[in-house]
Amino acid sequence: MTPRIPLIDLIEDVNIAIIGGGSRCRALLETLLLQTPDEKQPAILGVADKNEQAAGVMYARKKGIYTTNDFRELLSRKDLHLVIELTGDDSLRALIQDSKPSWVLLVDYEEARPLLDYFKIKGKKIEILERLRTHKDTGREFPELLEEFYEFVQNINKDRNRNFHDTRKVLADNEWVMSQIIQGTTIPTFVIDKHHRVTHWNTACEKLTGYPAREMVGTDHQWKPFRAEKRATMADFILEGVTEEDLWQYYGTQWEKSALIEGAYEAEEFFPHMAENGKWLFFTAAPITAPDGSISGAIETLWDKTEEKEAEAERERQNKELALRVKESLAKERALAHIIQGSTIPTFVIDKDHTVTHWNTALERLTGVSARDVIGTRQQWKPFYDQERSSMADVILDQIEATEIGKLYGTKWRASLLIEGAYEAEVFFPNLGDGGKWCWFTAAPIKSPEGEVVGAIETIWDKTEDKKAEHARERHTKELATFCSVYATLSSALSLEDRIKAAIGEVANIFLIDGICIFLLQNDGTFHLQYAYGHSDTLCFQNRVSGDESMISRVALAGDIAVFPDVPDSCEEEMTLLKQEDLRSLIYIPILDKEKKAFGVIRAASKNLGHFGPDETRALELIGNRLGVALENATLQAEVRRRAHFQGRLIGSSNDGIVATDDNWIIVIFNPAAEEIFGYTAEEVIGKMDARALYPPEMTNIFSGLVADGENDWNLPWQEASVVSKADEPIPVGFSGTMFHEQNRMMGTVAFFHDLREIKRLEKELLSAERLAAIGQTVAGMAHCVKNILHGLKGGSYMVNIGIDKNNAEKLQAGWQMVQRNIGRTSDLVMDLLSYSKEREPDYQPCSPNDVADDVCELMNERAHEQQVELVKNFSSRIGEVPMDQRTIYRCLLNLVSNAIDACAEDDTPGKLHRIAVTTLPEGDRFIRFEVEDNGSGMSEAVKQKLFTSFFSTKGTQGTGLGLLVTRKLIEEHDGTIDVTSRLGQGTTFSVRLPFAVSSRE
Repeated sequence: MTPRIPLIDLIEDVNIAIIGGGSRCRALLETLLLQTPDEKQPAILGVADKNEQAAGVMYARKKGIYTTNDFRELLSRKDLHLVIELTGDDSLRALIQDSKPSWVLLVDYEEARPLLDYFKIKGKKIEILERLRTHKDTGREFPELLEEFYEFVQNINKDRNRNFHDTRKVLADNEWVMSQIIQGTTIPTFVIDKHHRVTHWNTACEKLTGYPAREMVGTDHQWKPFRAEKRATMADFILEGVTEEDLWQYYGTQWEKSALIEGAYEAEEFFPHMAENGKWLFFTAAPITAPDGSISGAIETLWDKTEEKEAEAERERQNKELALRVKESLAKERALAHIIQGSTIPTFVIDKDHTVTHWNTALERLTGVSARDVIGTRQQWKPFYDQERSSMADVILDQIEATEIGKLYGTKWRASLLIEGAYEAEVFFPNLGDGGKWCWFTAAPIKSPEGEVVGAIETIWDKTEDKKAEHARERHTKELATFCSVYATLSSALSLEDRIKAAIGEVANIFLIDGICIFLLQNDGTFHLQYAYGHSDTLCFQNRVSGDESMISRVALAGDIAVFPDVPDSCEEEMTLLKQEDLRSLIYIPILDKEKKAFGVIRAASKNLGHFGPDETRALELIGNRLGVALENATLQAEVRRRAHFQGRLIGSSNDGIVATDDNWIIVIFNPAAEEIFGYTAEEVIGKMDARALYPPEMTNIFSGLVADGENDWNLPWQEASVVSKADEPIPVGFSGTMFHEQNRMMGTVAFFHDLREIKRLEKELLSAERLAAIGQTVAGMAHCVKNILHGLKGGSYMVNIGIDKNNAEKLQAGWQMVQRNIGRTSDLVMDLLSYSKEREPDYQPCSPNDVADDVCELMNERAHEQQVELVKNFSSRIGEVPMDQRTIYRCLLNLVSNAIDACAEDDTPGKLHRIAVTTLPEGDRFIRFEVEDNGSGMSEAVKQKLFTSFFSTKGTQGTGLGLLVTRKLIEEHDGTIDVTSRLGQGTTFSVRLPFAVSSRE
């Protein structure tokens, strides 16, 4: 190896430390010390070697040079410039590289040899020059000395050439061995050089990617198996000097620095176009560094994680991918050591003599055995076994028969599917770690170019966590099966008692419990035995009620689980009885309600000490919670059924009709009183009929408004209305109701109906009696009215007689008008009396309410015009022909319009334009409203209170006092209502609301 020019230029001015005191050291010292006094010499600070009798050490001591057996003493010198390492030990060289100060240059023997040659030649030159000076008078010796110097240099060159050829052969052999090791590993691996060209593409990588090595080696196509388009691999990023920003850009959060290898990175990624459905790969890339620290290549290892991704997500954290750390130096034999040393997979290599040649850091961590203690020995078995026996790598070298392998590994081994001649196995090693480890290991042969097995490589995976996860999964599966079985039993159609008994029986069988029982809280505050399994009748009888000091009561009071690995000696009766049954361990589990108060306690017992461990405790606690839920739900369901039965009896016995609906208005409750009112049976309407088809329009309108409100639950005040029964009979009812909301959405309604038929019948009888009483009062009190009429008739006849006697036509006409006027008053009085006192059923015939109102307006229009009153008609076009009593409408409107004209005529407000508005409008589906509004004199509250009393009139002698009484009677006979609003001096509005008949077809 040619030395670096600056080293040769500076060698005479530097301070040198030599590590390795063998013959090479002596030869180097002899050459370095062969200098003339007038020339600058390098300073030898010291020689380090553990062997104090080494030739170089002894020569150094002879020359007065400092020696030591600890090289760190030399590295601590502040004036040190150059370290020459002559041992040939790669691990020592790596240790020196890590320990030396940054300013100190480190070279090995191969790098130092040119220096040695340099000083030899320089020494020979000095010798020749000295001899020339000594024989300067005889020039004939000069050619001989020159020839001697030439031969000396030639011999050095010959030695160098021989060494070069030997080194090149060793490098070639080592290159082949390194390729075999890479090829023999089961980890898919490829290596690229500093020009990004593939130098190695092993069999495992071929099988993973489907790309043969012959297509990849020598190319920069390492991306092709993984990407649809060209993109740098992780190994390419390593060569290019990857930054964390690059990794974030290309790998997101799926990358991290290697914890084992400096400068290495690892990542996990899904490659969709690999294989049929894509593959998950975990890959690690590490730099291959030259002695000067420069990166001369990169190695990338791949691990197919697809099956683990699909099968067990938790195994992701257990499988760290293979990462190799290699340093390439000019001596390529060190590449193999660095590749193996840098792998995150625990690995060792043995040669054909079964001697360990490599024992990497990952294996040191796994076994706790240092490489320095095992390399060079045949003790590869020692970390794994108590006594010497063959490892799998030894089996590969010995090529023993399958039957012999079976004796070593039983049924836990098999031939590798990837590598010919390789084996793999899974074994538990009790000596590894704390409590032993499960390991999966693979051993493959290392072959020479001639096919001879020259060694074996064994890789080991720690599967302990996987095994623990598998055992935990099995335990959880068992617990889950238990829970499912218990839950299914508790959810079956059996009675509560049978379900509980079956459930605790299953729990006892699954958990191998000898006895289990459940105590429940009673009204007197004590806990009584309700369910038991496995215990004797004697124990159950004697322990059927827990005392205040019993463990049952104490656990219930504390609300916490109590576990007794060994039943304690106690004077307490419960413990004494349990020990008599030969029960050795106990667990008490409180059963809590929603308020975390204990309403029961489960006690499980076993005849084995320490039977209830953490797993059993956790499982029994969950089962106890489920049993508690079942018991509490059963109690609540019983209470719900009791209340529902009570409410059903209340609803069924109510005298009011009760109709309840769901959120779609479908009837869900229809009590007997409702059947009586509407004429439908509950079977005809429940779940079949929309309640709005039964409700009166007033209720439907109010409920529609409540739906729009969407928030509050309103109670309707009691109102009167009419509903239509199944037989088309109008039924007077009083109604109320409530709409329920949940989260701003209607969840249902309930309506109450009070049958008013009997009340209405009594009201009619009372009204008839009142009319008869009014007639009696009228007969007793109408003498004055009749007397006034008679006086009017007498006066009129007197005027007629005078006109006849005196032939005075004016007197005759005035008298006759007076007679006619009093005759009309007599007729009105008699007709009103007849109308008020006579019972009359409405005559429902098809008619047009608008036409009837128009007839009244036409009739009264002339009279209104005479009184300077404007008569306005506001008739709704939505009103058509309906079945109503036309006579009732006509009489009522005629009376009201006539009264309105009189009220306007009596109003003497200056400049006031009097106006009467007659309005018709539909109301709901079965009512028509008639309004007569005037702006006449209006009425006081006192007058309004007397409006519908007999013989009250605001017209003095011009009225009979029966007009409004008759009007109200006609309206009530028509099942209608009349209302009045008035303000003195501003006017009055009469509002009449009349229903029209509806046929069953409509």
